[in-house]
Amino acid sequence: MIDNETIESFLITMGLSVEQLRDGMWRVHDDNENTPPVIISYEPPIVYVRLKVMDLPETGREALYSRLLALNANGIAFGAYAVEDNQVVLLDTMHAASMEIKELQASIESVLLAAGEHYRELQGLVRGVE
Repeated sequence: MIDNETIESFLITMGLSVEQLRDGMWRVHDDNENTPPVIISYEPPIVYVRLKVMDLPETGREALYSRLLALNANGIAFGAYAVEDNQVVLLDTMHAASMEIKELQASIESVLLAAGEHYRELQGLVRGVE
């Protein structure tokens, strides 16, 4: 059965730099200092992998939304871009009961890879309309 201790042991076994924020929530730091941390949270029965990409701009959202939808279609292996609390985030979810360490690792790597590949382009879209 997956619980907080199991998830934390998965993160440690993966060799990640992990900080527990509270019970059921961890911050994973990537070696790349230009990438924001990944937040892992466990809200039974779901494990969330979340990374904040940017705040939503005041203007030019249509172009940004269009590009995010296109990236969701073919730019990300696991997860998707989403809007949450006036922020653009990369989000993946897994059902804890069947989750294995390799699935969690693939999710984290996918989110970090997508953020690294798309960040400058998305920032450029935002800056281009300001």
